Amino acid sequence: MFLFVLLGPLVRDVDVDWQAVIAYSLVFVGVAFTVRFLWLENVRVLEIGRGIQFGDMRYLPMEPAVTFSAAFGALEAIRALERRRWVVAGWFGFLALVSILPLAAMVVRAPLMLLALVVLFRLAVMMWAPMNWRLVAMISLALWLVMWTFGGSIAGLVLEKFEAVGLNTKGLELSAVFNVVSGSAWNSVFGGGWGSVYLSPAYAEPVRFVHNFPAYMALKAGTIGFVIAVLIVWQFYILRGVMWLIAMQNLRFRDKFKGSAEGACLVALTPCILVQPTFKSLSFGLLLLLTSVGSRGLQKWSSRSQAGGVRE
Repeated sequence: MFLFVLLGPLVRDVDVDWQAVIAYSLVFVGVAFTVRFLWLENVRVLEIGRGIQFGDMRYLPMEPAVTFSAAFGALEAIRALERRRWVVAGWFGFLALVSILPLAAMVVRAPLMLLALVVLFRLAVMMWAPMNWRLVAMISLALWLVMWTFGGSIAGLVLEKFEAVGLNTKGLELSAVFNVVSGSAWNSVFGGGWGSVYLSPAYAEPVRFVHNFPAYMALKAGTIGFVIAVLIVWQFYILRGVMWLIAMQNLRFRDKFKGSAEGACLVALTPCILVQPTFKSLSFGLLLLLTSVGSRGLQKWSSRSQAGGVRE
């Protein structure tokens, strides 16, 4: 999770387009995990949307890079449509569809819902921009076909999962962690250490992880860890998300690669922070590094725009 701190000096000193390098590296990892999941014997691609296909205990669709690949592909496809680059739009659309398959098969709710919200927002922004009605009609038809073929059944499965398991006792889990942390002065300040466990209501046995990043840091490192987690969340999620939403209103920013990277990070980071223990994966650190690079790039873009618009 502190990969962005360790690699910060390298990113600062080496003159490379780090945002593109990291983004496409995450896409490569996401596609690799997608292929591994779809290759499993008990996964049937043609039956996706008809029921939950668990796969195996490796939980391959939970890898944050899979969600990033799906979101990045969708946002880049929309950006290519805005620029009338049909082949590029088709390629990124195919990449997004392939990466969505494992999420839909396993019905991983948070990434699917966030992806839908971000894509709908991005499409709404595109529709508001000046464009010909032929393109609007084509996009609307394509979306209708996708929703008619896959969207309705997947949305139904998401609702069924909510009705069956709700939030999977995640609220009780947070309460259990709070009881452990507040059990002693030492735990309150310093936590129980990286190997500490607690009795999870979700599993009815002692476990080492929490489905929430700040709560996990509180369990392991007490108030100190919780403050660090909140600072990371603020800098790389809340602040980044708000800045991305604001920046989407500017055509020059939407026409840049970093707009898609920012939106994809927002989709991929949110489940890691709030409802999944995937913050322990290597790609979580890469996502934080990508947002760190993007933050510097967006600040440069903002200062240039305020100065009167400098050619990029």
